[in-house]
Amino acid sequence: MEKILDFIGIHSYSLYIVHLAVFSFTQEIMFRLSKYYGFSIGSSLTVYYFVLSMLLIMAFTEILYRCVEKPFIMKAKKISILNPEKPLLDNADFRYLEQSIYR
Repeated sequence: MEKILDFIGIHSYSLYIVHLAVFSFTQEIMFRLSKYYGFSIGSSLTVYYFVLSMLLIMAFTEILYRCVEKPFIMKAKKISILNPEKPLLDNADFRYLEQSIYR
């Protein structure tokens, strides 16, 4: 259980980005297959839909995490290691952001 929660915690942003697209994609696949093969979509297919969706979500989440998120995290760590004295945003940047938000 702890490994599952660790996976969800580490990949939470990727899960957030991927889940809706995969659910929509899986639903469209099931709908088209039902028209092509002539079966009705009912409660008996809910388990298959859910299992297929979860497998695709986990696969795409892992791909997105390894190919997009992790490289950017590593680049950010390199930037912070190269210049530890200067933060990425200083107080002047925060004042500018506050002013632009409250206009």
